[in-house]
Amino acid sequence: MPVTLDCRGRALVLGKRTLLVGIVNATPDSFSDGGRWAGPEGAAEHGRRLEAEGAAVVDLGGQSTRPGHAEVEPKEEIARVVPVLERLVPSLSVPVSIDTYKPAVARAALRAGAHLVNDEHGFQGDPEMARLVAEFGCPAILMHWDRGFPQGKGDPVGRVKRFLERSLEIARQSGIDEGRVVLDPGIGFFKTPQENLEILRRMGELKSLGRPLLVGCPASRLSVTSWAGAPPSASRGPLRRRSSRRSRGWSLYGSTTSSPTRGPSRWPRPSSGFKGFAMGALGVLGGGRMTGRIHLRSMAFYGYHGHHPGECEHGQRFLVDLALTVDLSKAAGSDRLSDTVDYAAVYETCRRIVENDRVCLLETLCDRIMTSVLREFRRVRRVELTVRKPSAPIPGVLDYVAVETSRDRSARSARPRK
Repeated sequence: MPVTLDCRGRALVLGKRTLLVGIVNATPDSFSDGGRWAGPEGAAEHGRRLEAEGAAVVDLGGQSTRPGHAEVEPKEEIARVVPVLERLVPSLSVPVSIDTYKPAVARAALRAGAHLVNDEHGFQGDPEMARLVAEFGCPAILMHWDRGFPQGKGDPVGRVKRFLERSLEIARQSGIDEGRVVLDPGIGFFKTPQENLEILRRMGELKSLGRPLLVGCPASRLSVTSWAGAPPSASRGPLRRRSSRRSRGWSLYGSTTSSPTRGPSRWPRPSSGFKGFAMGALGVLGGGRMTGRIHLRSMAFYGYHGHHPGECEHGQRFLVDLALTVDLSKAAGSDRLSDTVDYAAVYETCRRIVENDRVCLLETLCDRIMTSVLREFRRVRRVELTVRKPSAPIPGVLDYVAVETSRDRSARSARPRK
């Protein structure tokens, strides 16, 4: 049976069908859309647009959690989110969640009409948060957030499970009905790409906790935001048509942007405006061989590159699009990852270079990425790369500055094109 979450008078039914969640960042520095929505009315209008496009929940946040983010004082965070809530809540029919780990911000947002709290610290940050949720009787999303998470060591699923068990215990001790709790394994937070994928693959093991599971993959880490539906006793709404997906019970998919893909019963295509990197191979058969291009799109990283002193001191986000030409014939027949290119490993190579190296020119950054990809992944025949800088310090209005390059395995130099 589907599970109904009572969000202070607005119902959210999980486990019946795939739902969508829309994310509104009332921040100047979020990876995906920081600063894009001008003022409270612009952010509220974005939230209304997300509902019109099919969102079943709108999630509002006033502080970025990107790598290297600056802490925001509660007073400032309240000033960002409350004016948006005052405009947004009366104009929506779906629940609105407040994404914060600060009790003062959560209290102000709930007073302004928010329906549920999304606590990234999982009740294990400020102890006042659990008491606040109990006081208002609202649902809570509790995420795994552990700065001491030993990356690359041990079983990541076991560690996440133990953390979330503690979060549930805190909820019980605070008098919160477990029926109001949703759990989130914290994909992308203090975990390696391999650990993120391992947790996603083994989501079924977390269902033993008996609560709906929210799986949020930030654009800066993986690509997707999804809700895993109800506990094992509930029906499992399909996210894809394949039975392996149905068995995981995922029932909510979300984005920072509206999408022409309507209807929450299908997985929106990455090309429809959903943030993060999209993985796929397009093959062409001919002469007994299948050559294809593997795409990793809109990978978002935070780096310190640029000629302007402020860019090197404060850093900014960079968006990376990568297309790899690969002979897919062997992998198509063997169905083994070792016979193609490991997407997660390619992503990690790009992340390492953008976040750890420091250069003045995008051209130099492109050269280092392509050189590393061709050196580390011998099956790649050709690399096509675009690096975008959305916040270039240039007077005037523009979407971004970008350098496009390409290199064949036999070539010695890139061909930049601005």
